[in-house]
Amino acid sequence: MTVVTASFLREAEWLARTLRQRFKLQGAEDIVQETYLRLATQTDVQHPRALLLRVAVNIARDQLRRAIVRDRHASQAIRFGGT
Repeated sequence: MTVVTASFLREAEWLARTLRQRFKLQGAEDIVQETYLRLATQTDVQHPRALLLRVAVNIARDQLRRAIVRDRHASQAIRFGGT
């Protein structure tokens, strides 16, 4: 078992709770799983909890940015009569 896997198993609930508190997310568990998938093959990690949090926060921010852009495009399409 890698350091990242052991840390993930230990910290997954904390990570999901932190994401829900910081970003008011419904899908925090999905971000936690995506975080693990991105880091599962890492072997030389000095601070696994910090790395898990950093990657999860980056994923959450990316998702929020995408949602903002998607909503903006949808509202413009409605305003100009497009679909």
